[in-house]
Amino acid sequence: MNMNNQSFIQHERGYIQRRRRRIKVKQNCNQFQTQSIVFQRSVNIFEMRNQLFDYIHQE
Repeated sequence: MNMNNQSFIQHERGYIQRRRRRIKVKQNCNQFQTQSIVFQRSVNIFEMRNQLFDYIHQE
C-alpha cells in the first residue's frame, strides 16, 4: 500500500509539473502572438504614413 501511494504521489507531482510547463508554453505563445500583432499594427501605421506622404507630395 505504501509503495503504491509513493508512486501515485510521484505520478501526481510529474503531472502537475507537466501541466505547469504546458501553461508556461501557452503563455509564451500568447505573448509572442501579442507582440507580432503589435508589430503588424505599427508596420501598417508606418505604411499608411508613407502613403499619405506620397499623396501629399503628388500635388
